[in-house]
Amino acid sequence: MRQLKNASEVAVVRLKILAAQNYKCAVCGVSLKGKLRGGPTLDHDHDTGLVRGVLCKVCNTFEGKLRVLSIRYGNGKVNELQALRNMVSYRSIHTTPRTEYLYPVIKKRRKRGSVPITGVKGEDKNKTG
Repeated sequence: MRQLKNASEVAVVRLKILAAQNYKCAVCGVSLKGKLRGGPTLDHDHDTGLVRGVLCKVCNTFEGKLRVLSIRYGNGKVNELQALRNMVSYRSIHTTPRTEYLYPVIKKRRKRGSVPITGVKGEDKNKTG
């Protein structure tokens, strides 16, 4: 293992790994070609420092939030992989209705002074009738 020393070394390694990943995010597969600023992120384990790959900002943020939430709601235990497996399992069994209930429709309030959204001239789409 080689310890990266500064931001310029991180940038070189990020480009090298990104090329090996065909310029795509390792998680979602979105193209990162040409997005060298604000796009590709060198993902690493915050406990060990081990570099895992290059992710888009969205996937890197998701991965980080998953870890934080796993710690916060897992009684301090870090097991984000199990939390992710549990979520996948939960969502998989709920692809078809499991209850007879529908969640209520929440009406979004218009901001004071905003113009109503209209479809037909003079008809307010935000208004229920």
